[in-house]
Amino acid sequence: MRQCRWIRKVSNFKIGHSKKPKCFQNLEVSELCFKYHANQKAWMNTEIFFEWLNSFDQYISGTKNLSVVLLLDRASCHGSEENFPSLKNVLVLFLRANTTSFLQPMDAGIIACIKRRYRNNQVLSALNSDDPVYESTV
Repeated sequence: MRQCRWIRKVSNFKIGHSKKPKCFQNLEVSELCFKYHANQKAWMNTEIFFEWLNSFDQYISGTKNLSVVLLLDRASCHGSEENFPSLKNVLVLFLRANTTSFLQPMDAGIIACIKRRYRNNQVLSALNSDDPVYESTV
């Protein structure tokens, strides 16, 4: 399989329950190779999403001749089209209401299993990584 030349690797962004998770015992959150936020339910909210979106737009702006289309569902954490921040290189399009169930019919157990494995691999990767954290100027 050929890899496209325009593929870029973007740093991960994680949300957890604890401000300093036990799995990062000897590390400060600022030393991790990804941006980390914590809140009581470990859920994305509009403030965190807009911070990520602005830093993602800055990352894309630093790449020559690259624009991105980002498709979002109507989750409350994504905010509404009226209060969206102005972005230079990211075009945000919202899916129509009630289309998620048609687009993600196997959402129930399969995605949960994949998420568990993915998160486990992310933690292992973060603990073994020497990559620097990308800087957010937000």
